[in-house]
Amino acid sequence: MAYQAPLEGRRINIKSNSNSTIDNGTVTLQQGTGISLSQATNTITINQSGGSDFVQAYTSSDQTTNLAVGDHIKLNTVLGSSGSSISLDTTTGYTTTTGAASVGRFTLAANKTYMLYANITCSIYSASSGSIWCMWYNVTSGGSGGLGWASYYAPNARSTTQNLSQAPMVATVTTSVSTLVELQFIVMQSVSQLGAAGFGIYGASAIVHQVSP
Repeated sequence: MAYQAPLEGRRINIKSNSNSTIDNGTVTLQQGTGISLSQATNTITINQSGGSDFVQAYTSSDQTTNLAVGDHIKLNTVLGSSGSSISLDTTTGYTTTTGAASVGRFTLAANKTYMLYANITCSIYSASSGSIWCMWYNVTSGGSGGLGWASYYAPNARSTTQNLSQAPMVATVTTSVSTLVELQFIVMQSVSQLGAAGFGIYGASAIVHQVSP
């Protein structure tokens, strides 16, 4: 009788994008962070997903127009990215139309959860009383409320009566359909420009990260 090596504790390599056959053994597969399983008939597919897709972007030029309430930040340059569930529109003409493509709007794939983070790094005002309130918005649904906390920006303090606050804009969103999001202005007072590209200072930056399959 031929000797058969025990299968317990035996390591089996399963190659990506290929079929692997396992004879005379039982393999237990368990879903975990970044791993999901799907089954069709006698085939089990192991999917690597969740927490890997991201897009990091910034404004590479000064924004001197479309600086009113209801407008949004024109993020126009991708610094780094991974995966296909998130994309940033950097080429379409600017619009505030609900659900329409526009420079500065991210598209998020359906049925996933995302973390949204952004920061205004440079703003120029025409008066010392100037201020900006800005927050993440879902422009597919066109809802009246934002997705997270608003951030307040004001001129650098030059007296004891002025305040300066530069908290980041943070939000989370779980999508049921392909969804557009943007950084929308909700208060704009005496704002003349975002960014000072001539000095190597950009107006805003953002990162959108998929946090679940």
